[in-house]
Parts: sequence; structure tokens; C-alpha cells
Amino acid sequence: MRRPHDLFGSALALTTALSLTLPLALSLALVGTARAQSADAPPSRVGQVAFINGQVSFADSSTNGWTQATLNYPIVSGDALYTQPGAQTAVAIDASRITLNSGAELTFTRIGNRTVTAALAQGEVFFDLRYLSPGNSYSITTPRGTVTLSQNGRYDIIAGDANSPTEISTLRGSAALQTQAVALTITAGQTAYLQGNQPVTASLTTLRADPFINSFNQRRYVAPPSYVPQSVEQMTGTAELTSYGSWQQAPHYGAIWYPTVAPGWVPYHYGHWAYVAPWGWTWVDNEPWGFAPFHYGRWVQYGGRWGWAPAYEGAPYNAYQPPVYAPALVSFFSVGSGVAISVGLGVGAFAQGNIGWVPLGPQEPYLPWYRCRPDYVRNLNVDNVRNINRVTTIYNNRTTIINNTRVINNY
Repeated sequence: MRRPHDLFGSALALTTALSLTLPLALSLALVGTARAQSADAPPSRVGQVAFINGQVSFADSSTNGWTQATLNYPIVSGDALYTQPGAQTAVAIDASRITLNSGAELTFTRIGNRTVTAALAQGEVFFDLRYLSPGNSYSITTPRGTVTLSQNGRYDIIAGDANSPTEISTLRGSAALQTQAVALTITAGQTAYLQGNQPVTASLTTLRADPFINSFNQRRYVAPPSYVPQSVEQMTGTAELTSYGSWQQAPHYGAIWYPTVAPGWVPYHYGHWAYVAPWGWTWVDNEPWGFAPFHYGRWVQYGGRWGWAPAYEGAPYNAYQPPVYAPALVSFFSVGSGVAISVGLGVGAFAQGNIGWVPLGPQEPYLPWYRCRPDYVRNLNVDNVRNINRVTTIYNNRTTIINNTRVINNY
């Protein structure tokens, strides 16, 4: 059994070389990326491509066209999804889930710390909003008006077109509709119809349910046990964890989630690296549950198997400062040098050969390889490192501790 350790103690050499390596060309690209990144704080809240059925297309603000969507790919401001005929996809943001029906096109114009704004150009989208923090809201622009959702609930929006109305249905909660000429509140059990153009006319009727809406009545959310930290509710991608593993309590670590995996499974092995601005290289896991455990919390070997610890035991929960997303919670090291471990990129060791990575364990700080502000680094680590006041000091002097960092996770 592995015990908590003093992160700032003496060095621990990796006695087992990881089989996971990146080619030299990629390592050099990582170094260049780290130097070029802005010092502005990257987004702390992202979406996740949580489900794909059929042909789904993806576009980000920096590309000139559509590509095939990838499961567990992060969604940031400016990204868009389009479902081909017969396809569906879902995006998770915190504990909420946004599902696109066949033939829908949705652009996330902004994913901020408090608000999510999106534009629905065509098709039908279902919003299942859970555990909204105080002051959080979703704002969806349709061809005939803007819908604001600021309550937990279930909502369905159909964009409509010149020949069909825009429809906003509230199954649970309350939606606010605003057009140039109309302001409506759509309560549970109601559907609003918007028709025409200049002016747009609106009417309210009892709830209209189609097969897409009815399909959500069979879906049940399984809440984690009460001892799981509240911060988990604000981590994108945690809503499905209970269906793919089990929670247990462990001394010194608190709540640990154990995935149902085959013997010999290890984290950060079954997936790939993708370049995602503004962070740079980002881990995209293959598992259907493989988002939150690779972008929040820490991995630990406890009881003879790998488990994910979302926060240290007794970590403070702050609804106004939710957990911060990280592109990959690993420490990189140079395979060529054998034991030189790095907690950041942009150092000379990576120019010597291939690099490998090891998942960070409890109490080990995540020090970004992209440039950012000290307060961002603090918020990234506050749920996982008890002595948070030393983290920003280490980040500012990270090139001096490359060979003086202790890690517990070696394969």
C-alpha cells in the first residue's frame, strides 16, 4: 500500500522506465509551445464530447472546415458540432449534459466560468442542467430569439427555419425567452412557439413531447456516495463515473473512484495526445468515462489497483471557485536521461531524446508547461495539495527542481 509522502522531500528516481514515449519532434514542439503561450489565464471550465452515435462533425475557431468529432475531446469557446442525419452527440459541462439530435448544429460561442453562450443554427438540442452553481446560466441564441436558462432543469429547443416554428419546451425548471418584440417565461410543462420574422410572434401551449424528448425519461443519473467531495459535481465528465466503476473511502486519501478495467490497466496509456489551444498538448482518453479522471484530481495505486482521487481528504469546497481543468495531469521526464523528471516543459532535457510521462499522485502539484498566472496555478492545485502556498513559489522556480521532485506513480 502506498502512503502519502512529503512532496518536497528528497528525490525519488524512477526505477521503472515507462513504455509511453513521445518522439523527439513532439517534444520539441512542446517546448516551443510553452514558450509561445500567453501569460493570460487559460479557460478553467471546458466541455467534453461525452457521446457520439453516428457521423458527427467538429470545428474549432482556428480551422477552415469540419473534421470528425472525437470522444472525450475538450470543447472550448468557438467550437461547433454538427450531427449528420441519423446521428446524435452529447456535450458535458460540469454535471450538465447537452444532447444534439440528428441534423443539429450548435456553436459554443463562449464557455466562461459563470455563463455558457451558444448559437443553435439548426436542429434540436436537449439541455439537462444539474448542479448549477449560484449565478451560473446558459444562453442559447436561435434564429428567432434568445433563451436563458438559469435553473437546474430539463429543456428542449428546436431552432426552426423559414417554414417551421422555433420551439422551446420546459420539462422541469424555468426558461426566459427574449426577442425584439416578445419576452416570455416558459415554466415546467409548457412549450413556446415562435413564428414569423419582423415581427416574431409567440404563443404558449402545454408541453409538446417528441420521441427525442421522451427518450430522456428513461435515463437516470446515479449520484455518487455522500462522502464524495462536493467539488466533483463541478468537474466536467464525472456524471457517468458511477456507471463505470465504484467509489470507496481510503485512509489519508478520502474518496477514491476505481474504474472497472482489465488487469494490467494503467492510466494515460489508452488514448492519444492532441494539440488543443490555448494549452497545447492535451490527453484524449479512449474510455467512455475517460475525461474527468485525466483532467482533474490525481491517480494513486491503493489496494493493489489504480484509483482516482478527485481531491484530498478535507479539501475546502468553494462553489464560487470550481475546480480548474488541466490538459493532462502528468509529470514529463526524459527517457534518454533515465531518471530526470520534469514538472514542466520548456527545459533542456527534452531536447536530448524521447520523453515519457507519469500520472501525478496525491499532494503532487501540477505545474503547467504553458505560461499562466500564479493565481491560476494556485486554483489548479488547491483541491489536491495541502500546502498550497508553496505551489506558486515552486512554479516560479520550476527549472531549478527538475531533479529534486518526488513522485509515487511509476508503472
